[in-house]
Amino acid sequence: MDKISSIKERILQFIEYKGIAKTDFCKKTGISYANMKGKSLFSEIGGGQIGEIISTFPQISAEWLLTGKGEMLKSDSLEVKKEVISSAEERVDRLLSIIESQQEVIKNLSEALIEADAQKECGAECAGVG
Repeated sequence: MDKISSIKERILQFIEYKGIAKTDFCKKTGISYANMKGKSLFSEIGGGQIGEIISTFPQISAEWLLTGKGEMLKSDSLEVKKEVISSAEERVDRLLSIIESQQEVIKNLSEALIEADAQKECGAECAGVG
């Protein structure tokens, strides 16, 4: 079996990290799927293809992709920051939805409690016990 290049190994590592299918990665970057089918079937990835990967996924560190040095993702990448903000906004939206739901439950329970108290008072008064 042919040994794949370390750049290709890092590409596969990035794909796995992102949790995307190889076919989706190929569609986004324009790289032939034949390059991703099997370790022994890799053809060389050229500079244009590496440029397309970096352009399509700006959060990936070019230094890491080419040399393996440093972190996989740029720590100050605008794309990474957008992902973090988007994730935080989604969490806030979910929490606000939960809060609204809980407020509705509290309102309904409060109304039911007031009604139960009213019935209890009326029951005692209406029965002549009070």
